[in-house]
Amino acid sequence: GNQTRGKWGEVSLRNVIESVGMLEHVDFSEQVQQQGAGTGRPDVTVHIPGGRVMYIDAKVPWASYQPSLGESDPAKREELLRQNAKDIKGHIDALAAREYRSSLQSMSHVVMFVPIESALSSALVYAPDLIAYATDKGVVLTSVASLIVILSNFRQGWVLEAKIDNVDKIAHASDDLIKRITVL
Repeated sequence: GNQTRGKWGEVSLRNVIESVGMLEHVDFSEQVQQQGAGTGRPDVTVHIPGGRVMYIDAKVPWASYQPSLGESDPAKREELLRQNAKDIKGHIDALAAREYRSSLQSMSHVVMFVPIESALSSALVYAPDLIAYATDKGVVLTSVASLIVILSNFRQGWVLEAKIDNVDKIAHASDDLIKRITVL
């Protein structure tokens, strides 16, 4: 069912986040209701250094893709895979309509995470313009591998921000120590 697939997509997304090492930080929020112009509740809101956010929504295109896996008739299989591409396009449209990226702190694109890489790659075969279509709508299509790369880059930003914060603390402590030694 849709609800089960949705939950599975959310769990897959959380597993990717965990694999990148983001759980040890407070770098994301799950299922936070949007306020203002953007509507809905993205699966994950990633907090980016500088007060920005990136919204990620997991979508599991299964209704047409799953039956295509067991279909022996090539014509029926192709029809199901074409429908899978249309289903993904529908998810893109629905995600773009939520206007998550209209909030001031939002990145310019919302991320649509498709945990079944083969479903996404087969959709790209039957709709080669799918990535451009999504980008024009303000949606970035990702699979497990590409989401790991995106999140790893943001994680490096947090690590760098923590190092800079520590350098500032050391500098302030050094200034204080010098002032105290001068007084002494």
